[in-house]
Amino acid sequence: MMDYLDLLVKFWDFNNHKKLAPIEVTLYLYILHKSKINSLTKVQISDTEISKDLSVSKKTIFNARKSIIKEKLVMVERKKGFSSIYSILDLDTSLPITSSSKIQSLENTEKIKENKPNGKKEIPSLEEFMNYAKTVEIYDSTMDFQIKIKYQSWIDNDWNNGYNKPIINWRIALKTAMSYMKKASMPQNNIFNTPSIRRPKTTYNE
Repeated sequence: MMDYLDLLVKFWDFNNHKKLAPIEVTLYLYILHKSKINSLTKVQISDTEISKDLSVSKKTIFNARKSIIKEKLVMVERKKGFSSIYSILDLDTSLPITSSSKIQSLENTEKIKENKPNGKKEIPSLEEFMNYAKTVEIYDSTMDFQIKIKYQSWIDNDWNNGYNKPIINWRIALKTAMSYMKKASMPQNNIFNTPSIRRPKTTYNE
C-alpha cells in the first residue's frame, strides 16, 4: 500500500485548495484509516458500519461518497448484495479508475431523491447552531468538527435525525448528540487515537 503519512500530507494539501465539506473529509480519512489498519489496498465496508462508526445517516454517506469519487480521491466497486469495496487513489497520479462503469452504476442504483429542508421546520443557520453548541455545559472546542458534521447530516436528511424522525427541538437534539460525541471522544472509543504507554513503576528488586 502507498505510504500512509505521505497520503495524509497530500490529502491536506489537496483540501487546502478544494475545501471539502467536513463529512467528506471524515469519510475519506475513515476509509484511509480502515485501509491502513487492515494493511490492504482495497477495503470492504458496509454503509451500515460507516453510519454507525461516524454517527451519520446513510444518505449523508451516499452524498459524501459521491463527492470524493468525483474528486478522484477513492475508487469504489459495488456488487449487488455485497458491501462497497473502497480503494484509495494516489493524489499525484490519480491512478486510472478502471472500474468507472461500476462507480457510475453505484451512483445510479443508489440515487436518492434530493430533499430540501422543509420551511415549516425550525432550521437554524450553521452559525446559530454552533453558537448554541458553545453554550452547552459539556461543550469542548475539539467537538466543533463533529458538530458541523451533525448539522450537515440533519440538513441532508431533510432535518430528520438518524432514525428519519423529524427534529422538533433541535437544541435538545443537539445536546443529546453532544453527549454521545463526548463519550465517543474517550481514548478507548476514538479510532484515530494513539494509545499512551505508561512506564512501569520501578521496584527495589530490579
